[in-house]
Amino acid sequence: MTAPPAGGTPSGPRRVLLVEDDASLIDAYRMVLEPRGLEVVGANTASEALARLEEARPKAIVADLRLPDAHGPELLLALRKAAPEIPLLVLTGREPDRARDAGDEIDVAGYMTKPVSGAELAERIEELLRSSPG
Repeated sequence: MTAPPAGGTPSGPRRVLLVEDDASLIDAYRMVLEPRGLEVVGANTASEALARLEEARPKAIVADLRLPDAHGPELLLALRKAAPEIPLLVLTGREPDRARDAGDEIDVAGYMTKPVSGAELAERIEELLRSSPG
């Protein structure tokens, strides 16, 4: 049996689509996630995220709840419609219960309230990837 490629699995790279309007935060998370073998594809808007989703083929999506061109249920529904099989983790500046209200009845893997450390995010993504069939 051969070893998987660096940062990947036999079924492909462990790629994460990180949707966040703050580019410096994407860079900060990338610096923590990539040494752990997680390839980060960043998007600063919902429209950019949807465009990158198909080409990137991520194993997980991490999305800020508020973006310049979409927020709350609108954003979550668009991501779910485009990729129902990919685990979706929501980052929010709101209290967790209020964020859940915004995304009621939308299948998400979980919510994390900002600020979120890179280590916490990495651990949560690793959990998602371990429990995800893809």
